[in-house]
Amino acid sequence: MLTQWPTYRILLPPALLASALFALPTSADEPPALILSEILADPAAWPDAQGEFLELGHPGIDSARLDGVAISVDGQSFPLGPLLLGPSDCLLICRDSAAYARAGIACARGWAGMSLVNGRPLEVTLSWAGGNFHVTAPASRPGTSWENTWDATAGYAAFGPSLAGRTGGDSATPGARNSRSALAAGRDLALAGIEVAGSIVRVTVENRGSGPPPRSWVALRLDADWDGISEATIDSVPLDSAGTYPAALEFRIPTGARGRASASLGPDENPGNDVMAAAFEPGGGPLAFGAFQAVGQEGAPEWVEIRNITSASGGTGRRIALSLATVDAMALGAKAGFLDPGERIVLASDTAAFRARYGPIKANVMRPEPWRALRNTGDTLVLRLAGAAVDTLSWGPIKPGAAAAGNEELPTEAGWSLSGRTAFPEAPLDVEVQAPAGADYVLRAFSLEGDIVKEIGRGGAGRRMHTWDGRGAGGRALPRGAYVLCLTFGDGWTRKRAIVAGER
Repeated sequence: MLTQWPTYRILLPPALLASALFALPTSADEPPALILSEILADPAAWPDAQGEFLELGHPGIDSARLDGVAISVDGQSFPLGPLLLGPSDCLLICRDSAAYARAGIACARGWAGMSLVNGRPLEVTLSWAGGNFHVTAPASRPGTSWENTWDATAGYAAFGPSLAGRTGGDSATPGARNSRSALAAGRDLALAGIEVAGSIVRVTVENRGSGPPPRSWVALRLDADWDGISEATIDSVPLDSAGTYPAALEFRIPTGARGRASASLGPDENPGNDVMAAAFEPGGGPLAFGAFQAVGQEGAPEWVEIRNITSASGGTGRRIALSLATVDAMALGAKAGFLDPGERIVLASDTAAFRARYGPIKANVMRPEPWRALRNTGDTLVLRLAGAAVDTLSWGPIKPGAAAAGNEELPTEAGWSLSGRTAFPEAPLDVEVQAPAGADYVLRAFSLEGDIVKEIGRGGAGRRMHTWDGRGAGGRALPRGAYVLCLTFGDGWTRKRAIVAGER
């Protein structure tokens, strides 16, 4: 096991970093902030005006705001405007966004004046304050899109024909991580896990290729206080190509640090599995879900509440920038502003209907664009801040539970009690749930990435005891580490607790 002790340094003043992410200098070992990931200049299934597209990709390890970014093709220039692009994400620029919307493909920007010349290479430049990415895209072939292989050793400038055909004869995979880089590389190291345990961040690396792994490194970046990368530290650990994998690395977090730990691996042949992030914050995350209404009722739209809980566990309250937050892939953006300790914001599918139903409230009410309808048959929302999952909210088609037996008095308030803070096969955790009359609940365990690992139990009014042995669904083994126990009632009342669980 390798142990690396980070060296901490402030890169830039907070105000400068918050306003201009792309002003950061890029070293030769770091990926560019933005690349051209795919281009279709000569569609076969549709006319040029409907089918041409450009796709941009983000190989970096931080969510990137694209304000001030422009794309130029053969001298034509187009500003992207306010957009947020997560690590390894892609976005589509279409000549006719309506045509792609009818095909069920999300087009982030419509560029009505775009005209991609056929039959010859195209010069494409992405520019922003302090940096740019330039590439010569291959000459078009009818019905074929060219995909960037996301190969770091080629400077992210190697293109090949798409490996996924589409109905009507076009070969393209618009709006998604491209098919070429999704192939298993012959020499591929991958990040398999990241977890925070006390003052230690543990990163697991495995070899998913068929050949010897390349000469690589793992870098850990700590973003403190969640205010936009106010204090960033970078530390790297070299990986031995002759080493044994999977391998575990440990990084120590400085005392009092709070925020996000993001690990990146490189250089590598498959960047699609080289970035992971986890939150480190005493008592959970700086933001948390509050009440919600998943099923729109008469006069009441769908809505969900988010709170700043930085001072809830006795810690230091801090102002949180919501421009770095996403809910169910909905970016809140700059209009969401900031949340001070104890404040809340309500996201609603219809803000006017919300205000008409509930009247004035002491909270900002906004509608992210576009709004993603909450699925009424059951859903799990993941609240992310700067790319790391900080809270989850789950509900489902809860079957009515049995009433309390005999003359047992029903609880007057919803609640729970736990026998401890650990859940292992050799020492299971007991959870007693108290549900008042008419209340149904579901008890689940989540990973820090927001995935459900086990539904522990569900029921109705009364007191019930549930036991979790730290195993996942079907009795599968879970790696020992931090998990989130979530108790959710049908009316939106939710409580969460961090638990150490799993198997050795």
